Amino acid sequence: YMKKIELHLHLDGSLDIDYAKELVGRNVYNEMVSSRDGSLAQYLEKFYLPDELMTDYNVIVEFSYRLAKQLEKEDVIYAEIRFCPTSHNKNISVDRVITGIREGLARVPAVKTNLIFCMRRNYSFDENLEIILLDMDDKDNVEQYKEVLSSLENIDSSLYDQPITPFIYFENEF
Repeated sequence: YMKKIELHLHLDGSLDIDYAKELVGRNVYNEMVSSRDGSLAQYLEKFYLPDELMTDYNVIVEFSYRLAKQLEKEDVIYAEIRFCPTSHNKNISVDRVITGIREGLARVPAVKTNLIFCMRRNYSFDENLEIILLDMDDKDNVEQYKEVLSSLENIDSSLYDQPITPFIYFENEF
């Protein structure tokens, strides 16, 4: 068998469905991100439930832990997990969101992880700038980041309603 790495894993789209069902008390299968979603717009609509569920520190830790356990089962040894930290800070600080995710992932030391902070297209310029500044050592260089964010805002969003290209994973057996 071959060990694997995940370089583009969305935390919000990888939540444990059984745990989500337990939290809300109903079947959430059709409310979660799926390969059945036909366009990016449909896919992004499914982030509503994870955003609502992941606003409690202990829930964030548990979802992150379950994700790491699933990755371990799938022989993943390294994963880059992307998420928008300000999507989950309704009841706790952004720092607690990030700490909770790191805590849950660290409970499975066989899977090494790094976090990638994402911006949201429905966020304002200032909200997205806040995300960029979360992990920035040089707070004095904010103007440079404002320029980058301004150019990102001008990117054509016509891809929003385009179909999602399915990913095909190949595994070679030796």
